[in-house]
Formats: sequence, structure tokens, C-alpha cells
Amino acid sequence: MWVDDCFQVAITEEDWHGEEEKAIVKQFQSLVQILKDNLSNLQVYRLGKIEIDVYIVGETPTGNLAGIATKIIET
Repeated sequence: MWVDDCFQVAITEEDWHGEEEKAIVKQFQSLVQILKDNLSNLQVYRLGKIEIDVYIVGETPTGNLAGIATKIIET
């Protein structure tokens, strides 16, 4: 899974979004851009069902691994 796919819902502004939702979308767009700008070979790992642990990991310019982790709920 690609980073854009992982965040697709969160980074897409909708016509019905109010100011608060639009601000949240911009925050997620910034997060995705920061990941892309600073890490190469980005990979998304999903572990579990319904309550899913998500790890987004990439390589830093110095060759180390770095990333973020979160939990999502799918019903």
C-alpha cells in the first residue's frame, strides 16, 4: 500500500467540509508531504483486522529507518 492510498480519505477535501474539516485535511496533506520529502522507499504496513495497527516506514538520507505508527478502526 502506498502512502497516498493510506491517507486518501484524510487528504481529500470535500465540498461539504466546513472550516474545521478543511484545516484537518491540510494537516494530513502536510504530514504526507513531510514523509515524502524526508523519507525514501516509503512502505505502509497494516497489521490486524478491524483495529488495525498501521506503520509507515521509510529510509532517511543517512540510511536509517524512520516513520510513524497509528491505529485505525475499520468497520
